[in-house]
Amino acid sequence: MTEVKPADSTRHLRVLTYSHDGYGIGHLRRNLRLSTRLVERFPDASILAATGSRIAHYFEFPENVDYLKLPSVTKLANERYVADGLRLGSGEVSALRSGILESAVRLFAPDVVLVDRYPLGVDSELVAALDALRARRPDATVILGLRDILDNPEVVREEWRRKGHHRAIAERYDRVLIYGDPRVYDAVAEYQLPDSVADKVTFTGFLTDPPGRERPDGSALPWPSPDRRRAVCTVGGGKDAAHVAWAFLGALETMGHEWKGLLVAGPFLGEDELVPLTAYARRLDVAVRRFIPDLPAQLASADVVVSMAGYNTMCELLAAAVPAVVIPRIRPRVEQLIRASRFAERGAVAMLHPDRLTPSTLRAALLRRSAVPRAEIRAAVGAGFDLSGLDGAANAVTEALSYRPALAS
Repeated sequence: MTEVKPADSTRHLRVLTYSHDGYGIGHLRRNLRLSTRLVERFPDASILAATGSRIAHYFEFPENVDYLKLPSVTKLANERYVADGLRLGSGEVSALRSGILESAVRLFAPDVVLVDRYPLGVDSELVAALDALRARRPDATVILGLRDILDNPEVVREEWRRKGHHRAIAERYDRVLIYGDPRVYDAVAEYQLPDSVADKVTFTGFLTDPPGRERPDGSALPWPSPDRRRAVCTVGGGKDAAHVAWAFLGALETMGHEWKGLLVAGPFLGEDELVPLTAYARRLDVAVRRFIPDLPAQLASADVVVSMAGYNTMCELLAAAVPAVVIPRIRPRVEQLIRASRFAERGAVAMLHPDRLTPSTLRAALLRRSAVPRAEIRAAVGAGFDLSGLDGAANAVTEALSYRPALAS
């Protein structure tokens, strides 16, 4: 191992973020959104994003933020990860990722480590890095970031007990940030977190900005439609979302010429699904894209949105205050079903259960929801959701650094 000198106490802030990214794109997007806010707060900071995402290069990284690509893994079943690309056994790819993370900690010597979702990483791949951090930088701050909802409470309690997460957090973490609003879902109560964990928890609010009062004009859309109503369907990574895309196109086919559609199919939708979907969409004059960097702007300019109920997409719907019909994923986790139900109860979205999803039921839901005034949705969001999560998370980092003025200033 290369010998490294002690960190300079007067240097600028260094942050290492970790996201395993074994399924979809949500973990990296969440950390990237946080990184963007942190460099706004700390303009001289350097942020290194450790990620296993195969499409990290799709994203625009702000100045002073770079990424460290870990060998990719993919989730075959609930909590089972294997190499995705390299012909390595699961133990080999885990050891390789672990070694890269440990080296990054030793050489980058971060002041703050922000871990998304798994306290010890996938297959405990973070343990060596966290041990190295304490040896190299005993004054570093280690923060665990959790989305608002993880899964059914009974499932989460059992998983955390089995994997020793409570002990890991108590012994290795300084803070736990829950990127949600306890009025919507109180994870501390639902998951019965012990005091050793609960005492470290801060609910930041949802990671988005409050909705703007003015709707974008849509001039930058990839599909000009000045005289037609706009329907957008976004399905996140797309890996398990073909049924939503097919239903969306089927609904649009019967909604009349006044509607113009955009389908954002996701970077992981299989070619066997994308090719026939694209052919069908072409007949309907619906634009199809795998990935759009400025998706929030597309959502905000739509008349109605169809989506699944992943955390990041739901945050974007809150910010846009746009009429939306969400079809949650219900397997292998019910996280999205719980989130969609809670958001619908508060008037932010309409939910259509996937067991009821057909082109005709989606068409009816879209027409109903598109008739709801945006001002009504904006009022529901403003009254029922804390959208200050980006500032809340940045504030938590600032507070953690407050005893080190050279970094906190």
